[in-house]
Amino acid sequence: SVCPRINAAGRVADAQRVVRLLMTDSAEEASRLAEEVNSLNDKRRGMESEILSQVQAAVEADPSIAAQRIMIVSGEGWNHGVVGLLCSRLLEKYGKPVFAISVENGVGRGSARSIDGFPVHKMLAHCGDLLIKYGGHPKAGGFSLEAGNIEAFRQRAYEYCASFYPKMPVYPVEVDMVAQP
Repeated sequence: SVCPRINAAGRVADAQRVVRLLMTDSAEEASRLAEEVNSLNDKRRGMESEILSQVQAAVEADPSIAAQRIMIVSGEGWNHGVVGLLCSRLLEKYGKPVFAISVENGVGRGSARSIDGFPVHKMLAHCGDLLIKYGGHPKAGGFSLEAGNIEAFRQRAYEYCASFYPKMPVYPVEVDMVAQP
C-alpha cells in the first residue's frame, strides 16, 4: 500500500522526498524517489520490530508491565517517529491503553493510544505537574517529561486508574462474520 510508505518518510527521515515524488514530471526521478520512500518504509518497519522485541523481552522479564490496567513502556533512543505506531501495535496485542516513552538526552517523549471509555487527555492532565507538556484527545495523546520523572509518572498513572477506573473499559473486538463449523 502507498499510504504507509508516504507516512514512513516523515517518521524516519524527511517528508520532502514524498513531496518531490508526488510533484515530479520525470518518470526517472519518480522511480528513484519511490525506491527511496520504499526503503524508508522498510527502515521504519525494522525500527518498529526492534522496539517491539525490546518491549516483549521486558514483558517476559517483568509480567507486571502487561498486568496493569494500562501499559507504560519506555526505552532509551527509540525513534520517536515510530513510538505512536508502537502504541497502536501494543494496544492491539494487549487490549489496553498504552503509553510509550522514547528517552533521549534526559528527556522522554511519549505517545499514547487508548480505547473508548478511557480518555488519554484526562489521565495526562492528572499527571500534568510531572510533564513538561502534553496534549491529545480521548483516544490518543502526546507528552514529554524529564526522564527522571518516568517512574513517578508510571506510579501516578497506575494510581489514577485504580481510583477512577476500578473496572477498565473493554477493548472491543470487531467481527466481520461468524464462521459456521
